[in-house]
Amino acid sequence: MRLVQARPVRRPVLVGLIVVCAALGSYFVWSVSQSEFRGSSSMQRISAEFSSVPPPRKTAWASELRESSKFIVQTVSADFRASLSATEVVRHYETALTARGWRRVSAANDSSNAARVAKFCKEDLDAVLEFTVMEPDQSRYYFGVRWEGGPRQRTGCVNGHQAPSNAPPSMSVSK
Repeated sequence: MRLVQARPVRRPVLVGLIVVCAALGSYFVWSVSQSEFRGSSSMQRISAEFSSVPPPRKTAWASELRESSKFIVQTVSADFRASLSATEVVRHYETALTARGWRRVSAANDSSNAARVAKFCKEDLDAVLEFTVMEPDQSRYYFGVRWEGGPRQRTGCVNGHQAPSNAPPSMSVSK
């Protein structure tokens, strides 16, 4: 029986693998350290921000409160059903959030899935209001407060978010 000797691994390939592994390892360690830094106190802060804005009158919870804390994404959110128009719901959240130091950064219609979105920022956090049902006298929507980190901060006012220069004082949402 003849033994076949394996080809030796070339040095550039080995060095390349070591560099890739080191980069991935560094990113993983950085992600974990960021999550540890934000740890439970940040989830407490995100929960407190979420809870500081109660839903409007004539609104019922349509889901359980969801809390998610991953390496670089932390979110507190829930779905709601309101016997109010989307415009009334947006007006409520815009008033309540701006009174607590939040700033509106977008008001966009997403026609691809018929959902309307309003986004607010405060320091390194985002608050998102997204509608899935919009009728004249009822709405179903998602409201969540979120922090997302990583190599580039993705949420909050620290990311250079600016309020639209032509934005009216209150987002008007129409069908």
